[in-house]
Amino acid sequence: MKKELLAGITFLLLIIGAATNIHYLKGLTDELNVQLDEVTQLCANEEYDKAQTKLQKTLDAWIAANNYTYVFIRHSEVDATTDAFYDGLIAIANENTTEIQHSIAMLKKHINNIFDMECVTIRSVF
Repeated sequence: MKKELLAGITFLLLIIGAATNIHYLKGLTDELNVQLDEVTQLCANEEYDKAQTKLQKTLDAWIAANNYTYVFIRHSEVDATTDAFYDGLIAIANENTTEIQHSIAMLKKHINNIFDMECVTIRSVF
């Protein structure tokens, strides 16, 4: 009976941990997406200096989450997202509208994919 109780408690802790992880990740990705939308708007208004500063602050927020991301998210995904941030900074520095749109879209795709991969679904369990 003790083994079953321990197994049940362990299972419950795993569910709570997964829910906490998803909740934190949802908040992080939502905040990054809001900031990227602001960067996109600044670029649309041709305020490239402000856009670059905003994207750098967004990158800083991403890097500040490294203690979490490198533990709970695949390193290749974290590295790809970080690289996409730098691609966006380069595109803004070049003031190339097409390149900016593409790089921000790819960055948002990386961020959203991280959240999607971490969500628990029937498909991911079985």
